[in-house]
Amino acid sequence: MRLATFNVQNLFHRHCEGFMIDPDRTLDYHEEFTSLSSKPIKGVRDLERLRELSDLLGFDASKTPGYLELRPMGGGLFARTNDNGKGMSAGAVSDWKGWVPVKNKVLDPWATRHKAKVIRELDADILLLQEVEDRSALRYFSHKYLSDTGGPIYPQLLFLEGNDGRGLGLALLMKKGFRLDSLRTYVNEVDSQGRPLFGTDLQRYGIKCPGGKELIVFSTNLTGSEIENGKAILRIKGLMGPDVLGLPIVLAGSLNIPRYSGLLEPIKALGLLDITRHRSFSVPLDRAKDRDYERLGAFGPGVNLLQKDFLWVGPILFDAICSCGMDRRGIWPHKRPQWKVFRTLKRIGQQASEHPLLWFDIK
Repeated sequence: MRLATFNVQNLFHRHCEGFMIDPDRTLDYHEEFTSLSSKPIKGVRDLERLRELSDLLGFDASKTPGYLELRPMGGGLFARTNDNGKGMSAGAVSDWKGWVPVKNKVLDPWATRHKAKVIRELDADILLLQEVEDRSALRYFSHKYLSDTGGPIYPQLLFLEGNDGRGLGLALLMKKGFRLDSLRTYVNEVDSQGRPLFGTDLQRYGIKCPGGKELIVFSTNLTGSEIENGKAILRIKGLMGPDVLGLPIVLAGSLNIPRYSGLLEPIKALGLLDITRHRSFSVPLDRAKDRDYERLGAFGPGVNLLQKDFLWVGPILFDAICSCGMDRRGIWPHKRPQWKVFRTLKRIGQQASEHPLLWFDIK
């Protein structure tokens, strides 16, 4: 049985609130476009920005105009006139003047394909995902990218939106034969100031596996102040209870805390163990000259990727692990060549995520 956790950072759309077209900034866009165009050597980011500015400024006249146009880069719903003039655009105050902000930007299609490639090649029986935009996106992703001739690989899908202001939530996907016996969300828990204790959510799953084995899985994605004050970690410790050593328990997700942080001490005190410390943990090492060096907060020597994602298990499961590892082939290395990536991954905008996929197999 294989369990995996993966922070996908959205399946199809990236939240880009604040990147919206502003009519008063048209001159700024022109100046930026001119400046970038005059550069004798243009990098990948320069070319991407030029394409964005071209769309914002309406330079592309090759598209056939319709009655309404939703500009993915500009962030507005635009109404064209019959004479193909600039027309009117929807606004919050005056109905058809101004721009309506659009908070999502469509990801490069290759980014979505690489997310699916990471997932399919690891072929987990139980898959935990963080930062999923909504259930409809999850269902479409499963149908289009995670299906074969026999139907969906993961016929069981669960998505619950959390406290994240972008509407992101946690998801659980399971293969046939696995059953969700219980579910608990802690999305409504607050601290002493009335703020959500978990920036996204903490969810507890009771999972029945084929053969009668049971798992207790906690999935979370911590961000912001709940990390800094440490209350979320303490609450997780309290929810797991004092009998954790005797339970088949898993804590997975993006804690966004360095491994050396004292905030993790309550988790360690429970007796939970990080699968990256298991003797069978496997991951292709860096190719750079400093591949034997371990940066502070990295996964380990030769795996110099900042550890933000964790897969903790109780002693019972830790002893039952026969293999475990990390897949980072979908992450674009900022300094190449640093580690092996998919051949189709050509630039940072096509990466599956900034996070690796962590997994383990138990007997």
